[in-house]
Formats: sequence, C-alpha cells, structure tokens
Amino acid sequence: LVLDNVLFSKVTDSIKKNLDALGVNYPEAWKGSLNIALNETEFGNNFYSNTPDMEFSMINESNTACDYELLYEFQDEFGQIVHQQNETLSFKAGENRIHKTRLSVNRYGVMTMTVTAKGPDNTAVYKKNVALIKKPEKRNYVMGFCLPQRVTHYEYYDEIIDLFAEGGFSNLRFGISNAYRPSEGDRLLYYDWEKTVINAIKKNKLDWNLHISGGRTDWQDMPRNEETLAQWKRYCTQLAEDMDDGYGGEVSYEVWNEPNAGSFNPYGTPQDYVNLARAAKEAIKAHNPNSKIMVGSLSGISISYMNKIIEANGHDTIDCVTLHPYMWMQGPETGNMFPQIQNFQKLLDDNGLGDRPVWWTEIGWYTHVGIPKQAIYTAQMFLLNEVNGKMADRIQIFDATDDDRLPRETFGLINSSIDYEPFMARPAFLAMTNFADIMTDAEYVETISYDAMQNLYRFKLADGKDALVFWTQDANNQIALDLGVSEVSVCDLYGNRETQSGIDGKYQFDATIYPQYVIGDFSKLEISEKLFDVSKDAFNVVNHDKADFEIDNKTDKTVEVSATTSKNI
Repeated sequence: LVLDNVLFSKVTDSIKKNLDALGVNYPEAWKGSLNIALNETEFGNNFYSNTPDMEFSMINESNTACDYELLYEFQDEFGQIVHQQNETLSFKAGENRIHKTRLSVNRYGVMTMTVTAKGPDNTAVYKKNVALIKKPEKRNYVMGFCLPQRVTHYEYYDEIIDLFAEGGFSNLRFGISNAYRPSEGDRLLYYDWEKTVINAIKKNKLDWNLHISGGRTDWQDMPRNEETLAQWKRYCTQLAEDMDDGYGGEVSYEVWNEPNAGSFNPYGTPQDYVNLARAAKEAIKAHNPNSKIMVGSLSGISISYMNKIIEANGHDTIDCVTLHPYMWMQGPETGNMFPQIQNFQKLLDDNGLGDRPVWWTEIGWYTHVGIPKQAIYTAQMFLLNEVNGKMADRIQIFDATDDDRLPRETFGLINSSIDYEPFMARPAFLAMTNFADIMTDAEYVETISYDAMQNLYRFKLADGKDALVFWTQDANNQIALDLGVSEVSVCDLYGNRETQSGIDGKYQFDATIYPQYVIGDFSKLEISEKLFDVSKDAFNVVNHDKADFEIDNKTDKTVEVSATTSKNI
C-alpha cells in the first residue's frame, strides 16, 4: 500500500491513529469497527428460555470513542425473521467490554442470530446459531436417550447428561463393556470418563439401562463356555454391587447388543445368547432380586430371532424385551412401524410373555431424511406410541450426539464436537422437550378419522385440558371442527403457542407435516363445515411480483382478512 509516496506493508491501528492526527483522509475500510462474539455461558449455546440472557465480548477497534447502533435479529429454520431488537452502546477508543443483555425473542426454535453494529464510519455483522428451548415442568417416563462412547466427547459427558435431564428425559442407555477392561486381580476397573457418566447419572437421578456386553478379550466374542461364562458372571456381579447403591433411579441390565447381527455377534447361537442372559440374571439378582434383566436387544423388529430365543427356553431370563426398530429413510407411518410391532407383540402374547414390558433401546432418524423430518418423525413416533397403548414402555433415542468421525452417521439429537456449532440442540431435541412439556402423564382418548387421509388424536392432559394432535403426510389440509369453546391454544412442534378465537365455537386449522397441538376445554368435538376456502396455501413470488388469491367466507359473519409476513419478506 502506497500513500503519499510512503510505503506501508500493513495499515495498523497506530498508523491509522497517526493519520487521523494529521488530518489525512483514507478509505473507510481502514477504520475500526466493533468486534463481537457470543460467550458460551450455556453449554452448546442451548438456552432453556425464549427470552435468553446473553453475554457478548465486544471490542471497539476504532481509535476514537464512538456510539454503535446494535440490531439483534433472530431468524427461524424457515428463514423468517421472528424478532428484532435495538440497542445503542457507547465505547471508548479501543475499549474491550463484556456486555450482557436480555433478548425478548418470545419464540422457541433453532435460530440464526445476527448482530449488526453500525458505527459512524462502518458496519460490522456477527452471526451465530443458538437453540431456544422450551423447558418442561416434569420428566417424561418414556423419553430416553443413548449416550455414545465418543473419545472427543468424554470431557463433555457431564454437560450432555445435564442438558438431557433438564429437557425432560428420564432415562438413558449407556454401556460398560467387559472387553479389554483393566483390572486389579479379579476386580475390573472403570475409566475416568465412565466415572464421569456414573456420577452424572447419579446426580440427575436418571433411570439407567446399563448395557452389558463383550467377551473379556474381544467385544464381539460372546462368552459361551464354562470358563468365559464364569468370568462373565464375575463381571455382572461386580456391576450389580457397584451400580446398585444411591442412584435415586432404577438400574436395569440389557444383555449384549444386537445378537442377531453378525457385526456384533459373529459366533454365538440363540442358545448361547440365552445361556449368557441366564448367567447375567443369576449373578445380578443374587445381589439385587429386584433388578430388571432385559433380553433381546434385537436389530430391527426381528420376530424370527425372538422366536429362537423362546425356543431356546429363554422365557425365564426375560424381565423386559428390547429391540431396535429403525425405520431408516421412512417415517413411523410410511414404514408401517406400529403394525410390525403389533405382530412382534403377538409373538410375545402367544408365548406367555405378553406381560413383559417392551423397550425400544435404539431408535432414531439420521439427518439424511432432512433435519426437519428428523424432528417430525421422532415426535410422530412418540405420539403414535401413546395412541397405540404405549407399545414401548420406554424409548431410548439413538443417539444423544452425532458422530465425531468421518463418514458421519448423522444420528443425534444434538450436534457433535466436530460440527460448526458443537453440541447445539437440533430441532428434534426441541420437539422432544415440547412433547415432555405437553404430553407427560397425558391419557389417550380416541382417534377421529377426519377424512380418508387425515386422523386426529385426542388426549386428556395432566391438567385436565383437552388436546387434539394432528399432522399430514404430504400436502396441507384444512381441518374444520366445532369445539364448543370461544378460544383455544395452538402449539407448534417446538412449544410456540398462540391463542385462536373461534366463530360460534367453530375453528379451521391448517394441518401440515409438522405435528401441532390444539389445547383447550372442549365442550364437544365434531367435524364441521369449513368456515372459509382459500384458493392457495403457498405462494412463490419474487420482489415486486404480484400474487392473487381468493377467500370464500362460508360463515354468516363479516370477516376481516389480514396477511402477516416475516420482517424480511
């Protein structure tokens, strides 16, 4: 850079200060701006609030004192600006400051926050993704998660478990393997990261599915002879002794992982698996007769392998049956998840095991289906489980966090350590905290067939209010109902509520692929004639373009129509 025949290799702050003192004009781009960064006061920038208190580090890089006009904007997953907030801050030259402010977003969701700082000479822009999460009042008995063993996550296990416990999750699946474990004599030792998990489970009083597996020298080699089964029983006995005291929650023991999958069990037969389960049961119940032994851990909804366990006289080993009913790229409805599990349940019923609870100890959707659909399918599964009489006593979502290695599995309710926003909640996590807030201790009442493609699910909530839950598989649908009340609360997938008034107790709702909840004190619930018809439910327009639509008012009331858009549309 050459200025008045003077060569500068870099325009530093001291050079700019000298130029200012000399009254020399130079390009605006040289002048300092406000450097902004969000401090991580909440783990993963997960805020259990829609009016979060945020802390920023701000540095005035200008050599002069100046005022900055700050604009905070929050953009939701649909790209709509849902909140704007202004603030003016005065800075001394070069001042470095910690600034705390409350941002009244009043919306829940995974948001992109943009902070624009306009100074006298230039403008600085800072962007950060944050999660604003609805905090449930109680934990949900069914809701659980799988805690993966990921090396880069070890130091964060305490914060991860705290985040899920605060979000209404009551239980988790976490394994302590027999394989390759260090020991002193016959006593097996625990790794420090395992101790962190154990203490976090105890602190949060979570129920624990302690997944037990592994041959002593090979995690795939199922113990199946006298010597290895004897060592397996010592391992189970030690776990029962060490894990049984002072948890506040229940500790259950799931035997092996997916014995019907060659990648986890290349050698053992169904009879070997039953022998393993029986040895675990004898060792664990000798210490605590009330401990629950969970058998199956089946890959998929494997009726054939479960039948082989039964044929191997495995009845007496089973306190609980576990399976992993993944749907992969399909949702719970399109994948016929519940009809398949009904067939599985029939096998249990027909063989005297109908009274055994069934847990789904791995189930979830990877983000290959799309991040929104990961949330949609997960919420639908939990809701349909309620509708189908809690076919799963407990559901443990795979996985708590996404993978920390490549290629990515892309499962996970929160990001991995290698994501751009480490450990930030994904929309599926928010869908579950909202489910816990609304549906904990709810009772299913009935299914209403609105039309050939649309079901409505009615519940009685814990506070005595009625709730109607619905969604569509594809196209939007208009639902007209007579609820007999003057107003209801409509809640979206993430916990955002708005009050809606009816016309003589009648309402018309827009059903989409996103589950939504209509809550109120219904005096009746009847399908009614539509209140109005709208000719279009979506518009694709560009700036300065024109879009026309027609509204047909089918009521005998005068209706005022308004169209509301985001601030950036």
